[in-house]
Amino acid sequence: RTMPAIRQRLWLAVVAMAVLGASMVDGWCCISSIRNFPLSLQGTGCLPFSKMISRLHPLAAQCSSRMHMSRAGPAEEVNEQVLRRDVKFYDDITRCDDEELRGKIELALATLMDSLRLFGPEFNLVSFNGGKDADVILHLMRAASAKYCNDTKTQKRPRMVYFENPKEFPEICQHVEDVIKQYDLDLLRCDKGIKDSLVELVESCSKPMAFVLGTRQGDPNCGDQTSFTPSSAYMPPFMRVNPIIDWNYGHVWKFLKYFQLPYCCLYDQGFTSIGTPDNTKRNPSLRRSDGSYDSADKLVNWEMERAGRESKLPEEQKISKVDVLKKLKNVTTIGILIVGDEILKGKVEDENSFFAIKAFRSQGLSVERVSVVRDDEYDIAQEIRQLSSSCDLVITSGGVGPTHDDVTLKAVASAFSSPQEYNQDMLSRLPQVLQLPDGSVLSDANRKLAWLPRCSFLLEPSSDNSKPTWPLLLCNNVFVLPGVPKFFQSKMEAILQFLPSRKLVIRRLTVFAKEENLVSDVDALVEKFPRVKFGSYPLLAEGEEQRTVVTLEAPVEEEEEVEEARRIAENLFESCKLRVEVDQEDEVSSSLQESN
Repeated sequence: RTMPAIRQRLWLAVVAMAVLGASMVDGWCCISSIRNFPLSLQGTGCLPFSKMISRLHPLAAQCSSRMHMSRAGPAEEVNEQVLRRDVKFYDDITRCDDEELRGKIELALATLMDSLRLFGPEFNLVSFNGGKDADVILHLMRAASAKYCNDTKTQKRPRMVYFENPKEFPEICQHVEDVIKQYDLDLLRCDKGIKDSLVELVESCSKPMAFVLGTRQGDPNCGDQTSFTPSSAYMPPFMRVNPIIDWNYGHVWKFLKYFQLPYCCLYDQGFTSIGTPDNTKRNPSLRRSDGSYDSADKLVNWEMERAGRESKLPEEQKISKVDVLKKLKNVTTIGILIVGDEILKGKVEDENSFFAIKAFRSQGLSVERVSVVRDDEYDIAQEIRQLSSSCDLVITSGGVGPTHDDVTLKAVASAFSSPQEYNQDMLSRLPQVLQLPDGSVLSDANRKLAWLPRCSFLLEPSSDNSKPTWPLLLCNNVFVLPGVPKFFQSKMEAILQFLPSRKLVIRRLTVFAKEENLVSDVDALVEKFPRVKFGSYPLLAEGEEQRTVVTLEAPVEEEEEVEEARRIAENLFESCKLRVEVDQEDEVSSSLQESN
């Protein structure tokens, strides 16, 4: 009764925690009823328990310490009945009759068992946001945790963390509540935002933490993640555990349906990927003829999983046409990526790379590398990343049709962690370029043509043709082109309009001597004139005197350097009593062909 007012309020806070119930996560106190708590702590949501207690009166600290000890057991230990239920669930899913699904389950459980073994159950937190992927990892962790506890003779409850969003669908919030209650799980609620909450969580822990996520390949921000991937440099240090990284959309729904597991009711109303109400709509691919929608598990084309998600980039993040055109005008180096099993198997001759190289050279642009890869999304994505980082511009050829092996756009999306979505600019152009009658409704097949990576930018090539033309597709610094030579070449001609044209100074010396006799002289020239590119090509025509073509080239700004290099080279070769012919042509290939 003699306590100051502030001390009394803090004392009441401790008592309220005991009354309301606080779940402990390694020193973190989460009060489920905090919003109804009338003290100054209202709205805190999640706060480090030790930091709160350190500010309390010693008597209050003693009381709260007793409360912590009394709550630590029930909050962390799973009762015997629940453990038996979850062990049975583990047995059920590992004996799944579907061989493919069972294989996915076994690999996922192995990942989770490793995480539990390495970090311990206290330091494994499952990120549960109420979505379908989160449902899968929740139940997989429920099974793995039960198996771990059974093997180690411990009784630790699986721990979940929920990052609250005030814009969340009410159905998602209700689903989270229902699942946590149904399966008797520890849930830590955080309302400070993901990054800030993670910082406090990691700082409060005495050991490294692991966060179990529902990330799958092809998801936004998945990038190069594997089953175990450290957090990004801008985040606090923790381990990202991705048990279903190699699952696809079909595996997720097969798992939930096969074992009759609960999921949010929105998925039965035509939603396939759920964000917040302001960026999520029903998937148009599930729309029936009567205007109603099929459930999410009925989606046939899994690539369209995110078709109901809308991207609303802030104005400052939107791509400016002025910036795009400026970057294209500064291009100097180019990489070319040819996609197609038919090329690697020798079924079809690659005409496109040769055409592109000649076209770029005509404008003084340098092709640094040409790669050919098979029709594999991962391989294409890897090569795109490498070319994109080392060249100013990349041109891809092939893999953009409607068949199963046309995966270039998916690979581009993966390479840049830029999810595919309906591009509104392309959707608005489709009726015109497809020459559809006025008032026509786009079919699903038509709409798929606008299913592009989020980083896409459409460029309209200038044309004398009165017919509507397809725009050029640019994703970051990658132009995505078809593989059919006729279409590829027309697109290439359109791209050249946006690129700089740099004149080259080229000189050619034909020396009547074997190439090996010129090596030391050419090496000396290369060292003396670093801004001039030298080439050496032996001509071995049967019955003719052996010749070597030496070429010199540089941008027009280096014309004097090229001329000086030519004069010195000519004098050098003639001093060795070698006959030399000089011209300004750049048709080394024709001379080589004549010699064969």
